[in-house]
Parts: sequence; C-alpha cells; structure tokens
Amino acid sequence: MALAVSVIIGSLRFLGVIGRLLQNPMVLGLLTLQVPIVLSVMFPVGRFLSSDRYEEYLKTILLALLIPLVITTEREVRQLIVVMALSLGALGTKAGLFGLVNGGVLLDQAYNSQYDNNTLGLALAMLVPLVWYSLNLTSSRAVQLGLVIILLTAPAALIMTNSRGASLALAAGLVCIGLRSKRRVGMVIVAVLAVGPAIYLVREQYFARMATLANPEQEASAASRLLQASAALKIWSDYPVLGVGFGSRNYGAMVGDYLGSTDTHGAHNTYLQMAVDSGTGAFVVYVCLLFGTIRWLGRSAVQTRRTNAGLEYIPIALQTALVTFAVGGYFGSMQRYDFVYFLLMAAAAWYGVKQDLDASQVGADQDGAAHFPLVDAPAVQL
Repeated sequence: MALAVSVIIGSLRFLGVIGRLLQNPMVLGLLTLQVPIVLSVMFPVGRFLSSDRYEEYLKTILLALLIPLVITTEREVRQLIVVMALSLGALGTKAGLFGLVNGGVLLDQAYNSQYDNNTLGLALAMLVPLVWYSLNLTSSRAVQLGLVIILLTAPAALIMTNSRGASLALAAGLVCIGLRSKRRVGMVIVAVLAVGPAIYLVREQYFARMATLANPEQEASAASRLLQASAALKIWSDYPVLGVGFGSRNYGAMVGDYLGSTDTHGAHNTYLQMAVDSGTGAFVVYVCLLFGTIRWLGRSAVQTRRTNAGLEYIPIALQTALVTFAVGGYFGSMQRYDFVYFLLMAAAAWYGVKQDLDASQVGADQDGAAHFPLVDAPAVQL
C-alpha cells in the first residue's frame, strides 16, 4: 500500500512538472516547431529521406528539453551558464593557443557531422558573452581566472577559422556588451588583446577574406551564397507548405536545377534553410521562438535588475549569446545547430525560475515583509 501511494504521489508530481513545462512559452515553441519538421521528414520531396538527420536532431532536442526539467533554481541556472562557458571555452582556448603558438593557422576543416569552421567560429562568438557575464555569476577566484584566460585566447581560434559570419557575429556580440557596459574602455582593451594577436598573425588572409563583404559578387564563395539565397527563395515559393525535406539533402539535390549548375551546397542562411526544408510553418515558429526569446530576456533583465539586482546577468548573458547567433545564423545553414537549442532551453529554465522569484516577491509584499534587492547577489561556487 505504501509503495502504491508513493508511486501515485510520484506520478502526480511528475505530471505537475510536465504541466508546468507545457506552460513555458519557450518549451511550447520548441515542441510546436517539431510538428512541421516531422511532417517534412515524413513527406519529403525528391529521392532523399530525412530520417537519419532528424534522428540526430531529435537527440539534440531531447537533451535540450532536459534543461528546464532539471534546472529549477537561480543557482542552478547560474551554474549552467558558467559550466557552458568553461566547457566550450576549454575547446576554444586549446584551438586558440595552438594557433598562436604556431604563428597562425587556418582552422577550416570539418570536425564532425555538424561542426565545420563556420559553426565552430559561431560557437566561439556565442561563447564570448557567456564568458564575459559569467565573471559576474561566480565568486570563485579560480573559476574567474579560467574565464579570463578563455576570454583572452578563445577568440583567436575564431579569427583563425576565417569565417566571415563568425566575425560579424562576434562584432554584434561585442556591440551588445559595449552598449551595456559601464567600463567600455576596459572592454575595448580586452577585445583588442583577445583578437589583435590572431589578426596580426593571419592579417593578409583575414583582411582579404573580410574585404569580400564589401563586394560579394566579385568573390566566388560570397557570390555563391547570394545565388543560393535566390534559389532557396524560389524553391520555398514552389514548396511553401512542408518544404522539400528536413536535413538539406533534398535541397542540395534540387538546387542545381534552379541554379543551372551542379552546386549542392546549403542555402547558407539558417532562416531560409528552415523555410525551404520544412516549410513556412517551421520558419514562422523558429523565428518567433528565437526572437521572442531574445525580446523576453531583455525585458526580464530590466525587471530583474529592479527586484533582484545581480541576477540580471543571467538573462543578459543568454540574450547576448542568442543575438550573436541570430546574426551569425544569417550567414550559414544552422537549423540543426545544437548549441542554440541548449541556450533557448536555458532561457526556458530561467523563465520558470523567474516566475518563482516573482511569486515569492509577491508573497513577501503581501505578508508585509520588507524587501531588499540583492545588490551583492551570492555568486556560484564551483
């Protein structure tokens, strides 16, 4: 009898947790996104199926959904952000130091089925705001030292990926940080120290690459991206409901007919790739999920600064990293990119935590208890 009662109570609690998750707009948005994507997997256009790539993508989504399920306190959210910064930062520091020690290298190879130089560069661009704001989320001197080392070395790897999109994404992230920073001169000095040596080592190659942004039609790779975007729009207009099939393979098989060539690259644009692969519904939900989350995090930061000063660095870190992705995603097909989904669900976890903080504040006010903002919010100890 006791076991049965325990099972019933546990089941009810689990259902309560699931019910609360389904009320979370970020979680609901991510689940809704799966509907048009699954339909495009089931009914692809062309000879290629999308099931294997969707299976890989589904693993990412399931892992991401675990974040708001298990991260339920502000301390855990702060720890998550710091751990993200340290773990990805370790990879960036390793690659950055390798490039600096060897006098400049070109990190342009593929690293697995998802990561090439462009995706690696974008990950490192998103890393910078996470590291910058993590310095305010931990009081551990050892962790802060590690974060400073990452901040001064990982951006070098980004420069050596030779990715134009990643460089523009990093610039967008730095602008966002600068607009919020009270120590802009110090921030500029850190930025120069972080990217200056790497740019100097690969200056001829790097500046030649960046110069193509001014006249993209005159450089083969940049011109190809413009043609791919035009072809993607035409294919989207021909298959607006479900797209041609998730995973880009059907797009690659069809795009040559629209281009009049054998070019089988992706659309080089996350938003267009989502639209052409899985249809207009997927495009609308994806854009609303990404930019809606960015907008809410901005409002959350303002509100949190007033009520729980010190914790606003959580939404600011997540928002700035997502803004960085939003810019970088314009220059590459990254609809299956795992890191952005982890950040979106970290924002979903913060949404639940923020609701609890607001509820506790209302309760304290109703009880007549004095409320004191956490001017010196306790930081994460790792």
